[in-house]
Amino acid sequence: MNIAIVGFGTVGKHYLEILKKFKNVKKIYIINDEPIKLIKNCEQISVKKILEYKPHIDFAIICTPSGLHYQYAKFFLKKRISTLIEKPLVLSLKHARNLISIKKRNKTKCWV
Repeated sequence: MNIAIVGFGTVGKHYLEILKKFKNVKKIYIINDEPIKLIKNCEQISVKKILEYKPHIDFAIICTPSGLHYQYAKFFLKKRISTLIEKPLVLSLKHARNLISIKKRNKTKCWV
């Protein structure tokens, strides 16, 4: 399985440490503005690159500042990629309802 981690602060690094322990995780894509030191099976990638090259991603984990949760979750859910969002889910009820609608329509999962 291939996983994207969006944001690589303390929480993103925490998820990476957890994911490294699973043998069925083949590739981890890290979406982060700042260059990072990568480990085996990791690749730093931009959202633009995802759109251009369309790598296979099974799950996304959103670890950005709260104000960015909605835009990234919406992006992945529209691509039919189940998404885990660090709390809070989003900052407005309207955005929460929109994500729920997208995940139902695309038959994906969206967790907090």
